[in-house]
Amino acid sequence: MEKKCVLVVLLIFLFYTASAVSYTCTNPDKLRVDTDEINIANREKVGGLSIGVCSITSNSVYGWIESEVFIDSNKIIIEGTNSTVGTELISSNSSVNLVSASSDRAEIKIGSTTKEIDLGECELIGSTQIILAEISGTGQTSIVNALVGAQKIILNTNENPSEIVDFASKKYAVTLVSGSNNEAILKVNYCLEGELTEISSVSIPEPEAENQTNQTQNIENQTVQIQNPEDENPPENIGTFVEAPPERQGFFERLVEWFKGLFSN
Repeated sequence: MEKKCVLVVLLIFLFYTASAVSYTCTNPDKLRVDTDEINIANREKVGGLSIGVCSITSNSVYGWIESEVFIDSNKIIIEGTNSTVGTELISSNSSVNLVSASSDRAEIKIGSTTKEIDLGECELIGSTQIILAEISGTGQTSIVNALVGAQKIILNTNENPSEIVDFASKKYAVTLVSGSNNEAILKVNYCLEGELTEISSVSIPEPEAENQTNQTQNIENQTVQIQNPEDENPPENIGTFVEAPPERQGFFERLVEWFKGLFSN
């Protein structure tokens, strides 16, 4: 029983190791790694890349964490329906207007696109990612705090823990390390010089090939056993014919034969 438990633990370890990915640069000495904790609807600079976290979900049964992450992100505050602010992203700077707001939703216009969105939901308006972090007040005096981003990626610690993104003519590998109910721990690999590339991904060999080989060998062994005449003991009397002893003649039959012999002479 103890050996079975150790085997199960080992298999689980190998399964999670299978998703591990490493990175390098054209010049490995130029590789840099930065890690930070980011709360939902907030952003931090990690490895020089402005990253925002829009959502975090988890599954305790299967042990995975998933997060929607904004790339090239910024926090904005819209004060009242008459104000206009810019997204002020590195890749773009679109105008943002508050059309109307209530305690749990707001109608936002970014560029020429208008959309009503709920508080705390990740949405796309035009080409800009956005989440409403907080709404205070109502009507024309409402104040909305929001997180915007130029690009969104979805990372899952089991299925897709890491993704390479291109930003400002440079590659960054963004990895979801872990997280909780309200924050994600993200790691960024990048190169000071040269190209960032993925170098290794551990995979678990499939066991089916070995099973198929064993089954084939078993079938071949069975075939050989059937075809080998030495494995079968033939019956001792196969091919041998034994004559039955002559039946004993009765008294009258012998008398008839004696009379036949007299007349034949």
